[in-house]
Amino acid sequence: MWFFVGEEDMRGTLDAYANWVKEFKLDDKSPIKGGVFEGSSLDPKGVVAVGKLPTKQELYQQIAVSLQMAGAQGIAVRLKKAAGGKLVKAINLAYNDAEKRPDAPTE
Repeated sequence: MWFFVGEEDMRGTLDAYANWVKEFKLDDKSPIKGGVFEGSSLDPKGVVAVGKLPTKQELYQQIAVSLQMAGAQGIAVRLKKAAGGKLVKAINLAYNDAEKRPDAPTE
């Protein structure tokens, strides 16, 4: 069987086909012979592989979530570094002040 489907709904078409084959028990009678995707011809394995690709909507969602998480994590990392930097500065200042004081305790 050959499919001629717009690139937007390849997965939906292949899912519907798989359900149809299961429903009517046509596993051996209606194999996928090939297909064309974005100008390239595909063998049966290629058609199945394209059917497993995420849709554009899913890709947009993954990108948006990644950007959102990167921003949140970036802020958290910067805050952590800033807090750590302030602690180091405070320790250095305290240490330097203690060395400069004449009444500083000696070890």
